[in-house]
Amino acid sequence: MTTPTEVSPGPVPRVGVIGLGNLGLPMALRLAETQVPVLAVEVSHERRAVAQDAGVTLVDRPADLHECDVVCVCVVDDDQVRDVVAGPEGVARHLRTGTTVMVHSTVFPSTVTALAGELGPWGVAVLDAPVSGGDHGARAGTLAIMVGGEDADVSHAGPVLDVLGEHVFHLGPLGSGLAVKFANQLMTFANQAAALEAVALARAFGVAEDRVVEVAQAGTADSWCLRNWGFFDRVASEYEASGAAPANRPWRKDLWDVVTVARQLDLSMPLAGVLSQVAAPRIDERGRRD
Repeated sequence: MTTPTEVSPGPVPRVGVIGLGNLGLPMALRLAETQVPVLAVEVSHERRAVAQDAGVTLVDRPADLHECDVVCVCVVDDDQVRDVVAGPEGVARHLRTGTTVMVHSTVFPSTVTALAGELGPWGVAVLDAPVSGGDHGARAGTLAIMVGGEDADVSHAGPVLDVLGEHVFHLGPLGSGLAVKFANQLMTFANQAAALEAVALARAFGVAEDRVVEVAQAGTADSWCLRNWGFFDRVASEYEASGAAPANRPWRKDLWDVVTVARQLDLSMPLAGVLSQVAAPRIDERGRRD
């Protein structure tokens, strides 16, 4: 199925969430709020407490999610995804036949296809299901979710996807969702980087930033980034406060991954190359402002 289609809802299964970070925590809270039984794995005591107060059951290891029907993986990078899913202490070898693992992390398509090859003999399906819409979208259940995988596996996870996303698209075979997520990130950060340069230009003439944004929203430059001006400032500030490594922040990591994939595919993507160098410092700088 190559044409994006809306995923239909159905009975809600028991869900495991690995990683209660910027994405995983609001997703777990959203699921719990809608009466979905949720078990979660997280190392941060503060985040564990927030989730537990909302009715999420906390467990210590991915292996403790063995009774879940769907497992949502929301960790930082490819190494962590491989570790929590198929590593020595990973969830995969403990899951029942018929379970579906959904990788929401933005990782390389080759990572999810490799996992699918490992988990397939155990009767465990893998979907790539990266999202767009930020932590507020995850909390409100209004995410756009880009799904790659087999039709039957997407249908099995459909009830969970329906709770988490307002727009859920099955885009094709495994890896398709991540391909579209990379495309989404490239467009988003290109827009954000251009907007930051534009407001700097206008400020040099004494025009206030909020006035520039107001005018742009009313004209041809309007975009999600402008209509949600300050979103990336807030997220960058939260990353700064948490001490998250700069290399793991999406405006840096995801753009580097786009460039890597482009090289693997022998695609000429000069804009992605430039953005991977210039976008992140500007976004991080605004996150450090008082």
